Amino acid sequence: MRSAMVLMVLIMTTAAPAARAQEAAKGAWQRGDGVARVKVASCGKALCMTNTWIKPGSSEKVGEYIVLNLKPAGQNTWKGSGRDPQRGANFSADMKLSGNHMTTSGCIAGGVICRSTEWTRIR
Repeated sequence: MRSAMVLMVLIMTTAAPAARAQEAAKGAWQRGDGVARVKVASCGKALCMTNTWIKPGSSEKVGEYIVLNLKPAGQNTWKGSGRDPQRGANFSADMKLSGNHMTTSGCIAGGVICRSTEWTRIR
């Protein structure tokens, strides 16, 4: 009985930070280069970043999205994986939050090709 209680507490304490990450990241964000705005929202147990506005002339499209499956990895930091369904790409993913600023990072090809993106909350 005691081991079942300890297990339940462990599950609850590891699930809570992941849920807080989702809540903290939800909302509207503008990419640092000014080319895109996204809405971050729950999609099942993951987060989805959906393009809501794209600067004319960009190859990106409104409605395109990525799915982030993240777990806590430190204070205001989460790590996991991502998926870009439009391009059929899977990647490692990191997210850091600091007030109204967010940084997302991802790598493909076993970490050979990586990219970080800065975001500012707009709503």
